[in-house]
Amino acid sequence: MIKNFLKRFSHSHRENMSSSTATHQICEGAYSEIASEEDIEACFRLLLGRKPLPKEWYGHKKEAGQKLIEIVSKFLSSHEFKSRKLSSPRLADSQHDIVELDEFKLCLSRTDKVCGPLLETKEYEPHVTAILKKVLAPGMVFLDIGANVGYFSCLAASIVGDNGCVLSFEPETYNIS
Repeated sequence: MIKNFLKRFSHSHRENMSSSTATHQICEGAYSEIASEEDIEACFRLLLGRKPLPKEWYGHKKEAGQKLIEIVSKFLSSHEFKSRKLSSPRLADSQHDIVELDEFKLCLSRTDKVCGPLLETKEYEPHVTAILKKVLAPGMVFLDIGANVGYFSCLAASIVGDNGCVLSFEPETYNIS
């Protein structure tokens, strides 16, 4: 039932999307659980903040064809990634900080009057948070309409787990970024 809903949603969403070429290519492209060389290069760029050196690229590109989750896990567990602590000058210059909660991490704007206080209090709408923690269970589906920066989406994902599903919708461009 959920798979049929997701197929219908995905199909209708694609029909209603903007027709720009870039959006079409991103949303219509096939997703593969197998890593390509482009995926590995993206790990360097997005997770390590740099391009691979020629001497290390030779070995890394040979990992293309392995499971993407395994490749990403290697990057995330690397000493280089851990030493970044996601507090690069680019993040500091952006007026954003990472807040580490028990279940997940969020990148939040220090100037956001709604979610920014989370950086200090580590609490957001405690009454709603308590209800979600009580009602949600592994394997469930959670719809977050008006997801803002994704606090409840991330909370739900941490509860429903790999066998569950979280669908988040947010129309505000700034919140999406």
